[in-house]
Amino acid sequence: MRDRLLNAMATHIEKRFPFESQSYRMTRALKISLMLPSFSHIGQVESTLIQQLTAADLHQLSGVPMEICAAQQSV
Repeated sequence: MRDRLLNAMATHIEKRFPFESQSYRMTRALKISLMLPSFSHIGQVESTLIQQLTAADLHQLSGVPMEICAAQQSV
């Protein structure tokens, strides 16, 4: 999965910035790839949170950001 993601990212950068130097595109790809572990962690935390919610909790979250729901519950 990670290889597919990196290939897709490289293809996107090449198409999005065709007139930039190779060095610029490589630097951009490197910076984005450094963020991948953070994105993975966020996805894992979100997945764990969703698994712990009940059906009633999920119904309340439909289309509403979690921060807003948390703020409403604490009031």
